Order: sequence, then C-alpha cells, then structure tokens
Amino acid sequence: MFDVVIIGNITEDTILKISGSKNKSFGGGATYAAFCLRALGAKVGIVGNVGREFQYLQKFKGIDLSGVKLTKESTKFELEYEERVIWDGPRSLKLLKNAGKIESFPEEFANARAVIFGPIFKEVTPQLIRSFSCPIKAIDLQGILREKAPNNRIFYKIPESLRDFLEVDVIKIGQVEARILGNSFQEICEKVISQRVKAILITFGEKGSVVCDCLKQKIKPMPAYKTKVADPTGTGDTYLSSFIYNYIKTQDVIDSAYFASAAASFVVEGIGPSKFGGLNEIVKRSSALRQIPVGKSLIKELEDEILWNDK
Repeated sequence: MFDVVIIGNITEDTILKISGSKNKSFGGGATYAAFCLRALGAKVGIVGNVGREFQYLQKFKGIDLSGVKLTKESTKFELEYEERVIWDGPRSLKLLKNAGKIESFPEEFANARAVIFGPIFKEVTPQLIRSFSCPIKAIDLQGILREKAPNNRIFYKIPESLRDFLEVDVIKIGQVEARILGNSFQEICEKVISQRVKAILITFGEKGSVVCDCLKQKIKPMPAYKTKVADPTGTGDTYLSSFIYNYIKTQDVIDSAYFASAAASFVVEGIGPSKFGGLNEIVKRSSALRQIPVGKSLIKELEDEILWNDK
C-alpha cells in the first residue's frame, strides 16, 4: 500500500532574472511533495501528465511513476524574478504550455493512506477527488484559483465551483491565494471549511504560517525556522506533504504543523528540488521551533500580509 499518492502535473520551468539570466529547471507541486516524502522514507507515487521529451525522469528514482501519463507537451511555466529572492513569488508567471487534465490512474493508487491533490493549473477535477477512497485527502488550492490571461500571464480568481473541491481533510492555502480568499484568517477559513475539513494551513514562507485546527476551533500561528535561503520554490508543497506524513502517524494538527514548518526550512537551502531533510533532521528542527514563543503579535503580522488585495 502507498503511504501517499500525489496528484498533479510535473512541470518544466524557465527561470528568468531581470538582469537577463535564464535557466531551465523542473518542478510542480507533485515533484516537490514526492521528493520530500521520498526523503522521509515514505512509499509514494505520482499521478499526472508530463511530456514525452521530459529529460529529468531519472531524478524520480524511488518514486512510483506508473500513474504518470506521457503527453505531447509538459506543462511549462516561465517565471521572472527580481535579482534578490522574494518569498511573495515571481514578478511575472506565465503558462506557456499545458499538459491538460488528469483523467485516469492505476486502481491500486486509490486506496493509499493519504492522497494530496496538488494541481498547478486546473488538471484536477471534483470527480477525480471523489474517485479516491483514501482515509486522508488534502488539497493545495493554488492550481484551482489560477486563471490565464490572453498574454499567458497567470492571475488568481475564485471559481464558482470552489466548494466542489473542498470535501477533503486538509486544505493548504498560500499567501497569494489567501489575499484572494479574504481579509482575515477567520474570513478565509469560513470560505473554505466543509464538514470534512480538519485542518486549514495558510503559509507565508519565511514569515511563518497559520494553522486552523477545525475540530478544536483553534487558530495558531507557527514560526518559520530561520535559515539561509537559496531558493523559496516548493516551500508550500514541502510544508503540505510533510504535514500529511506526520498527520498519518499522529492525527495531531498542531504537532504536524511544527513538523511541516521544520521540513520546509530544508528545501529553501537548495536550488530547485535538490535538498530535503531526513526524519531525524526535521524532528530536531521541529523541537527547536517549539521553543520559540509565539502569540497574537505573529497572528497580526501575518494577517497584515493579506489585508491588501485586488479582488
């Protein structure tokens, strides 16, 4: 049996800097989540699409790719960054190619201990979510809220069908999506909560995160582990996948959030999907995070990050 199955298309990315430098890489939420879980020793598989000419499959050794369909084109993004690393994301994000919706998966994937839906652009449908009978289902709303403008630039909008995607146990929301969903953590949680949801995770990169334990009706700020940042890409995907890894074992929302915050601190130390912490390393940093006092001031600081938005 799989510990976790990740649903989402694997991407090929072009990284631009305003100085003119240009680099090719690969990624997508499914990649970062699967690499994180592999480092933790979990049995993990990916369901998604990728182009036949994709050159990085050897990097996925130890991850079951029998659910990955080879298509004419990979999903391809172009990301333009300032010279310095900024956690809010790229100045410009363009969708150049789209591998399309995920329409099928191997039968044995449906009964994993957990499934994470990590769409990067509308490849996941409500019907696909319902097709999985896993005890724990999680979703990252990023790829549900994305839209493409005529110039290929990505913008964010709440779809009318949003509630059809929310019959899951864990919902992860990034800083950009939070600004679209509401002006306060209370408003955001009310907009996405359903009878099944047990945890809502709202991430703010190096600033920390906010965790809503829905069963206990408790909102808790979570500090980020301070480390040297080389590349913030994939932080949220690592946060969600490591949260699920720990939640499978403990069923404890807050404990899993500390574990996730610690795990996310490793991926930023490398470039692309290259560095992920092992179990003992993550536990050590998680213990250090628990010693950091947090209170309403961090809630206020993080909530200020979502007060401005252009709905």
